[in-house]
Amino acid sequence: MTGSEVFYHALRIDRNRCIGCTHCIRVCPTQALRVISGKATLLGKRCVDCGECLRACPVDAITIEEDDFNRIFDYKKRIAIIPSVFYGQFSKRYSQQTIVESIKKVGFTHIYESERSVPVIKKRFKNIIENQGAGIPLISSFCPAIIRLIQVRFPLLVKHIARIKAPVDLTAIMVREQLRKVGWQDHEVGVFYVTPCAAKIAAVKSPVGDESSYVDGVINLNSLYNRVYPEVKDIGDVRQKSNRMLPPEELLWTLTRGESDHQNGRVLAIDGIGNAIDILEKIEDGEVKNLEFLELRACDESCAGGVLNVENRFLVAERLNRTSKATPKEQYHKDNWSEMDWMFLEKKSGIDEIRPRPIMSLDSDFNAALEKMDRKSDLMKLLPSVDCSSCGSPDCETFAIDVVQGKTDLEKCVFITDAGGEKDRCYPHRLAETWGSGKIVNLKSSDNGSKD
Repeated sequence: MTGSEVFYHALRIDRNRCIGCTHCIRVCPTQALRVISGKATLLGKRCVDCGECLRACPVDAITIEEDDFNRIFDYKKRIAIIPSVFYGQFSKRYSQQTIVESIKKVGFTHIYESERSVPVIKKRFKNIIENQGAGIPLISSFCPAIIRLIQVRFPLLVKHIARIKAPVDLTAIMVREQLRKVGWQDHEVGVFYVTPCAAKIAAVKSPVGDESSYVDGVINLNSLYNRVYPEVKDIGDVRQKSNRMLPPEELLWTLTRGESDHQNGRVLAIDGIGNAIDILEKIEDGEVKNLEFLELRACDESCAGGVLNVENRFLVAERLNRTSKATPKEQYHKDNWSEMDWMFLEKKSGIDEIRPRPIMSLDSDFNAALEKMDRKSDLMKLLPSVDCSSCGSPDCETFAIDVVQGKTDLEKCVFITDAGGEKDRCYPHRLAETWGSGKIVNLKSSDNGSKD
């Protein structure tokens, strides 16, 4: 299957550690988790790999998968593509050159920041916005969790996502091209991305809008940090040996306002997946109009707040902002990329059509969906609307949907079983004692065989 046909998920649940506490299902923005038989279970079609469940888990039962680090040694040329936020994990007493030298000591031969390709993305943004017409919001394609969120929860807005490759992919393309020019074969070059979040792993494994990724493997940022930090301490402070510092527009691209600060007209920069959902709902309902550009990031403080970072997100953002102001222009990196190279990269910068993957449909058959909608409405009048998650679903509405789709039993609601006693007595007339006659409706049979 191609990347557009399947969702790969980097999040993994250790059922031996999971205690079924429901913390994860309460914070999931797409209702992608259920607690079944006392253990959290992931619904793959709904998950966007935002990592909110990982943050919420009190027993570390949720982890993020990564490739085996030793895979890098399968290649003669071992390329590490790192996000600028990796530099922000270290104290200011360690220069970027110190960090780069330390990454080389653990096995890589070349280090490139993913943001090296930002000039191409800026140019393509400008062209799209100029050609699309005023007031039509162009939504950034930078954050893969946001792309997947729009696909599953806001399918009508998919057409507004910018069809532009992510910086890591464009940088990987250029690095490979440069090595081809000097005689290296593709099989000799391994490109590995150091990721601050789960969503970027998923984007590499099953890219949206591309047949395949230009990256060979993914290494979690905290994993590389743990390997590199002892080397950084051992090397000490190394002054800049070459002009390799990122200019501000590249260094700050992964932070909040990194993209929107370079756009004209009315723009919004929003971080945090809950905030992103709120603004997308308003746009979908027509409450927010005349936007030219919308920068959405799933994590608070954007990539500085990725779940795989080791340092406080505010300190990371502060360090990068301070570095951008303190770096003189003569220290900015100077790549040997010609005008023809940039033109080549620009031609490669687009992606195919992004398709919606709606999850809110009750049934593929229209008449069956209407019937289930009626049953769901009846159930919502019956359920307590306390959203306690004791049933294993995140809230009463989702539980009602699960019931009418035959995925769970009505009796899983503890309020209903408490009111009705034994299972065969769990009927509306029994619940009158608990909820009062106003809550009682004439329920139709659900797909799992519940009685009227």
